[in-house]
Amino acid sequence: CEEVIKLLDGITDWRFKGAARQAYITSAKKRQLASGTCGCLFTDYPFDDFITEVLGKSSFDLTDGDRTALETYLASEQRDVETRYRALEKSCRAN
Repeated sequence: CEEVIKLLDGITDWRFKGAARQAYITSAKKRQLASGTCGCLFTDYPFDDFITEVLGKSSFDLTDGDRTALETYLASEQRDVETRYRALEKSCRAN
């Protein structure tokens, strides 16, 4: 189970992929928390769906300027999601 993040060659900001990856993982964890299921975070949740959900556009339309929006999303969601996800992970391992 691994995330697949494909960025166009037009993305030149070296920090973009890291911000996109962390935001995508956080969003996938949030979805898994909502469903209460264990398993691969990225099953049935491609990167393009995440970008459409968070930014309202296709991943093919990303620009360097979108990094700020991804970082804002991450800052607003990551702490709460990580805390709750740790509990779900623990429960999944126990079963």
